[in-house]
Amino acid sequence: MADKKFSAFSTSAKATTDYVVGYTGANNVKLTPADLVTDVDLTSDVTGQLPLANGGTGQANAQDALNSLTNIAGASVDEILTYNGADAIFKKPSDNSYIPSRRLGHYEWLDDVSAPYFNVLHGSTTIIPFNSTILETTSNPSSTFGFEGWTRNLLSTTNSNFTLGADGSGWWKVTARLHFYDLYADLDVQCFLYDSSTGLVEQMIIDNKVVEGSQDQMYQGTIIQEFSAGDSKDIRVLFSGGTAGQNPFPSASNNARTSVTFEFISA
Repeated sequence: MADKKFSAFSTSAKATTDYVVGYTGANNVKLTPADLVTDVDLTSDVTGQLPLANGGTGQANAQDALNSLTNIAGASVDEILTYNGADAIFKKPSDNSYIPSRRLGHYEWLDDVSAPYFNVLHGSTTIIPFNSTILETTSNPSSTFGFEGWTRNLLSTTNSNFTLGADGSGWWKVTARLHFYDLYADLDVQCFLYDSSTGLVEQMIIDNKVVEGSQDQMYQGTIIQEFSAGDSKDIRVLFSGGTAGQNPFPSASNNARTSVTFEFISA
């Protein structure tokens, strides 16, 4: 039995309250604190949006909620959500060392009017005029060029080079393939990566000697080389030794042409 008027009751925590009294119609009733706990239907019993500061998103649909939680308005179209050690942030794939950045360009020397095939003179280091872009691909759509890094420049019918863009500095894998006729025994076959600006050898890619009597042969080599933004490079071939007067001619037999591939490895 209550010992005082309702107005004189003391405040009590729910955990220490035995009953809550009231009435229904003309009858007095008592309820335990557990009786007051009911389920809330989030569909019919709740309206509006819970602000972000209170644990919600402040949005009315899933897409807007995701945009709000990730602050997508501060990102560029080509950036991805990642972690910088403290916060979730948006970065370009090429700026994140933990995400491989795919950059590859493959080029060939085709026999057409832009750079028709010619005999490479014995003993003369000769630039290969790559005149066809077979494939260019990058995982960074905001690259300076269509293919991030290299641009192919056909300078004449006998000369070409490749220029590195502002986003392409780093380590690259360079693979050269030579396919020529008129390769007789004891002929030395060499291929080099040159710096077009200085005219100096960067690195040898192929160093081989013809040991068979076959005239149509193919050689391939791969190097790893570091490049800087703005570099210009070209590929040169040298046939020497053997019998004087051997001036090999390019072969496209079975669609295997002289080619070069540049593939980005690491910044």
